[in-house]
Amino acid sequence: MNKTEQFHYLQEKGPLRDKVLFRPILMYFAANFIGKTYGEFASDYKVLAEANLRCMDEFGLDMLGLISDPYRETSAFGAKIKFIPDGVPRCLNYVVQSIDDVKDLKNPDIYKCERTLDRIKAGELLSKKMQGTIPIIGWIEGPLAEACDLTGVENMMIRLMTDPDFSNMLMDKCMKTAKDFAKAQIEAGCEIIGMGDAVCSQIDGDTYNQYVKNRHKELISYIHENG
Repeated sequence: MNKTEQFHYLQEKGPLRDKVLFRPILMYFAANFIGKTYGEFASDYKVLAEANLRCMDEFGLDMLGLISDPYRETSAFGAKIKFIPDGVPRCLNYVVQSIDDVKDLKNPDIYKCERTLDRIKAGELLSKKMQGTIPIIGWIEGPLAEACDLTGVENMMIRLMTDPDFSNMLMDKCMKTAKDFAKAQIEAGCEIIGMGDAVCSQIDGDTYNQYVKNRHKELISYIHENG
């Protein structure tokens, strides 16, 4: 079985008899491994693809990944991103400060925005090279994580407690772009879509149930429906 067939076997029948699938998240390490900076890894799909392929060959990875940083969608929404040679890219401004900003926020065309298109191209390149023999993991930001990227973690935490209209409207717009970005990566050849929403660990269960749980279910269902 090739690596994609092994993954499908795991999904459908359970653990493989003689193998545990190996998929560490490699970003900074992968960039350094091929003599590139993290900034190059995050900003150039060719570097990201090469780093994944070289690590696959050297360390026996069973999946490839497009993850690099949390600001792909944020950039598409209009935020300014600074690439750091040996650090994670930095978001230089919050594009949402008020309810009026949320109302005026336009969902981007992810094919016309540099950073989202860059990730799509990485998926296309890896898919072309591997011809379906290994799963490719795309990546999107979850609705709360992206809302925090757009307005700031502290502000969003306060809004969750005090301003449900702001919170719901902003996360609804984040959902639309998350779906668009997920679908584009699936169409580019991704077998799996990962979703980053670790900031949910900073809210209680009631807040999660009120704002995020159903959005997660909707987003995951949408991803499954599209492949």
